[in-house]
Amino acid sequence: MPDVRFAVFSDLHYDLIPDGETRLKELVAAFSGLNVDFIIQLGDLCDPLPKNQFILERLASIGKPVYHMLGNHDCDNHKKEEVLSFFHLPQSYYSFAYGPVKFIVLDACFMRERESGIVRDYLGQAYQRKRMTYPYLPDWELDWLEQELHDTYPYYILLSHHSLQNPYGNRGIANREEVQKLIRTAEKSGKRILLCMNGHDHNDSVVTQGKTCFFTLNATSYIWLSDDFEHFYYPEELHAQYPMLKNILLYEEALYAVVTISENGTVSICGMEGHYRDASPQRLGVSRWNGRRLSSRISSFQIKDGQVRFSRNRRKSKDAR
Repeated sequence: MPDVRFAVFSDLHYDLIPDGETRLKELVAAFSGLNVDFIIQLGDLCDPLPKNQFILERLASIGKPVYHMLGNHDCDNHKKEEVLSFFHLPQSYYSFAYGPVKFIVLDACFMRERESGIVRDYLGQAYQRKRMTYPYLPDWELDWLEQELHDTYPYYILLSHHSLQNPYGNRGIANREEVQKLIRTAEKSGKRILLCMNGHDHNDSVVTQGKTCFFTLNATSYIWLSDDFEHFYYPEELHAQYPMLKNILLYEEALYAVVTISENGTVSICGMEGHYRDASPQRLGVSRWNGRRLSSRISSFQIKDGQVRFSRNRRKSKDAR
């Protein structure tokens, strides 16, 4: 059986940065030169507006299947039906199989009213409201996940925009312990969940809990910081055009990773070293954010028999093949 190999990226945020077009071109050029079976996009790609359909067309032009999922910023100002229509998705959570691997895509862009227990689609940055629990996986999606894990595939990978592990603030999925319980139950029955992968945190993180590896993929574009660390390194007109720029530390490279799954279930992740473009965390006096240590890289590592072994990053975006 040939290896399963895919490229993955997250949090391009095309509309929030002045070099979204450059990063998109870099990703398309890199992916076109890679021998991969498909591409996965972990959310927060762009505003889901007709004017941005060309982004999906550019990715599709690579000639490989592209699997999309919903991020919180995709849903900030648009109803979920609009976002699904933009991505040509019939449902926000779904699964697909490639060879012996079943990929399960989760959607935590829901919020639960604390008093009534009513679950609603996330919309309009409602996670800032104290009466809401967000991000959240509703009961019906948990039931669906449990059924998906009852399949007979040799290997499983869980994909989500929000972390299934990060306990910091409201970064990770609020009821992530319920998902972790389903994972443990599946593993006890002989299932092999090779990896849980997410974006959202704009950081590089690899955490192992029991037999499960939780991998947070760094953003393609930048790390965002609060107003406590705002900075003005660009021309005034550029800051006026991109108001979030004062909170952003741009990466020089468009970050992504390549994941290879071998016949025996070994997972090899080829990350890349990146650099900060104009400002760095050190320059601003911050080392951690979103519960993670800041870095402009994606780790390279291997998961074999539940053990993680890190390796040196050799690949950079401009010479990736």
